[in-house]
Amino acid sequence: MFITNEEIQTHIKFVHEKKREVVCQICDYKTHTNATLKMHIVRHHTKDYSFTCKICNIGFASKGGLNNHVDIVHEGRRLVCEVCSKSFKTQGAYKEHVEKHDPNKDKSLFRCQVCSKLQGSASQLKRHVREHKATVESYLCDICGKSLTSSTSLKCHILTHTGVKKFVCDSCGKTFTTKKLLVVHTRVHTREKPFKCETCNKTFSQRGSLTIHMRYHTGEKPYKCDVCPKAFVSKTLLKGHKCKASL
Repeated sequence: MFITNEEIQTHIKFVHEKKREVVCQICDYKTHTNATLKMHIVRHHTKDYSFTCKICNIGFASKGGLNNHVDIVHEGRRLVCEVCSKSFKTQGAYKEHVEKHDPNKDKSLFRCQVCSKLQGSASQLKRHVREHKATVESYLCDICGKSLTSSTSLKCHILTHTGVKKFVCDSCGKTFTTKKLLVVHTRVHTREKPFKCETCNKTFSQRGSLTIHMRYHTGEKPYKCDVCPKAFVSKTLLKGHKCKASL
């Protein structure tokens, strides 16, 4: 079951008619329609927005996104579930909630043949299966036994054991084992925050921080306590919960 007719047509084309996915030439993002790909490129790469809010000058890749922004932020409207009357600020959170009322939800999902975990789309299932494959074909650290998915990752990991930190910050002299860690650290000095939440416009210096932040909008809590029913948006919060429980 689907919320809009557009989603139904997309589902039929790419699940039953076996249409190909379109891939972003800049990153590895995949989608089913050229329109969605175009929106992705604008949001994440070019920032060349076609629609701008006349009230606060925030840019949007689609007219629908602009309309939702005006309705929710400036006019105070919310998306209300017709089943339980719960309200939501974002279309994504609303859609995810409505699906929970669908008795046939599991039938429309894609099940992993390795671990039986359900995925929301064929592309998500494909990425999930690759994680199983990566685990099998992983590179093992001879020092601690940790498995990595590539030889490059293994080399960077081994540096954490040797203590070699050849990447130096020009501003404070702090050293790092990888160039990636140095780049992230430099944002402390430059105050650069390149990762932006398109729902509330809050910015972050790391992609991981943005990913965790987005879960507060969607309500997703993937880290579940194995003792009680509580769940958390990050592994750190789950770890803190376990520590408090053990005191």
